[in-house]
Amino acid sequence: RPAWLLVAVLCMVAALVVGTLRWKMLLDVARVPLSWPVIGRVYAVSAFTTSFLPGTVGGDVARALLVVRRGPRPGRGGETVRAHTATGALIPLCGS
Repeated sequence: RPAWLLVAVLCMVAALVVGTLRWKMLLDVARVPLSWPVIGRVYAVSAFTTSFLPGTVGGDVARALLVVRRGPRPGRGGETVRAHTATGALIPLCGS
């Protein structure tokens, strides 16, 4: 059914947007000045990479490498990836 396909696509887009916003907040706290287009591209590439590699590690590594190459503060940029993954794992636990 096409309606369910549309719902699934909208849910995936919403998940990408929420993840990007959460990561942008961490980048702001770490004072890593990346533009929205760069953040969106890096996050989309990492989501794509996660689809083809086992677990989420592949996407995290891709995102860390891309942000380290593009950002003026490589160490902090890489740390935001770890913090993003950690907060993503903790958020469901807070609701239970």
